[in-house]
Amino acid sequence: MHGGSALHGGSALHVHRLIVARAAAGRGLGSTLLDWAGRRATAAGADWLRLDAWASNPDLHAYYLREGFHHVLTIEAPPAQRGALFQRPSAAQRNTAPPLRAP
Repeated sequence: MHGGSALHGGSALHVHRLIVARAAAGRGLGSTLLDWAGRRATAAGADWLRLDAWASNPDLHAYYLREGFHHVLTIEAPPAQRGALFQRPSAAQRNTAPPLRAP
């Protein structure tokens, strides 16, 4: 296990398995979904938006860093526990895409 920045205390909403279809890549949908999740976390009183990613996917890690997340730690305990944890304040918004609206 190795770490980046410290895991801060407080409540958090966790994003799990965020996937955007390749056909929709490059349209800002991932950023919009992360902003939406951050707004939901803030509305619920959570301090942080957290997510995990495969430990072996540096391109995805770079994407989350560009989205304002900070690397907290990476767990590499094969075969089952290999992941990287990222977080950003729930109120942090990238505003790189239009907001989602409820139907």
